[in-house]
Amino acid sequence: MFEPARTRAIHARLKLLPCAVAGLLCATPPSLSALTIVGNFNSSSTAPTSNVFGTGSLTSIFDAAAAWWEAAILDSHTLTISYAWGALDDFSGYTRTNGSVRPSSASIVFDNDGTTQWFMDATPFLAEEYAIYSEHSHDYVAGPQTSLIGTGRVYGSGQGPASKFDMFTLAAHEIGHALGFAFSSSHPLELETIVAAPLPKAGLGIVSFDSTHIGGITDTARNFIDLTPEALIGIDEGTGYTQTYAQRKLPSELDILAVAQRAGFTQVNLQPQVVPIPAGLPLLASALAALGIYRRTRSRRDA
Repeated sequence: MFEPARTRAIHARLKLLPCAVAGLLCATPPSLSALTIVGNFNSSSTAPTSNVFGTGSLTSIFDAAAAWWEAAILDSHTLTISYAWGALDDFSGYTRTNGSVRPSSASIVFDNDGTTQWFMDATPFLAEEYAIYSEHSHDYVAGPQTSLIGTGRVYGSGQGPASKFDMFTLAAHEIGHALGFAFSSSHPLELETIVAAPLPKAGLGIVSFDSTHIGGITDTARNFIDLTPEALIGIDEGTGYTQTYAQRKLPSELDILAVAQRAGFTQVNLQPQVVPIPAGLPLLASALAALGIYRRTRSRRDA
């Protein structure tokens, strides 16, 4: 079970997505952002010696995941995260914050006991190892009208080393906890977080059965949409899985709003980086995606 002031990434192997290109180069994240994530790696911790696939380093992958969140949260804030390898039994990742609503410090441990088959991507801003890409979104009632919320940005069918458990996804997942979607003195067990202005999508409810992982959404008409783990911080309540093999996720609109509302951030960029379209789709679709137009999707479930 989860305990106060810390969160765990459920050992359900969730492989999610940074940026793949299918004929387009992936844009690098914005260099200017008000959020600063300072990562302090414990170099004396021991990396796993078995079940490691790929040639990337934990530090470069962590920095890439942090850059995504820095591009998404625009409030001025500094978060210092100490991270290390460590044995976690059935868990692949574990986060502890300082217990405040908007943490200023946190620690993350990544499993090194050999039970996790890690994909350590040497190019974490690309996702060329993945064969498919999908965006998930759902309609929800917002006052007198229906709106759309993006609930997942997912690469799948990872090839070769990418068929394993994606470290980039887990690092981004855990950083989301460290930023504030976690237990705190003000949110010891909050099952529903309501997005409030000035954040976009005001009135949207983000449901979490354990206070630390997204399980569904509600709207102003009190409809409930149960989500599979589409979101980066998502969870399948039936299985407890937050991540799967051969898959990579980026922070979705839902993830960004969940972290921002819980931690009291008010300025966000819901499209922090161009999300490329997979190989095989027409170039026009890629151009529309870059403009933020081609994003209505692909996986919808009614309440």
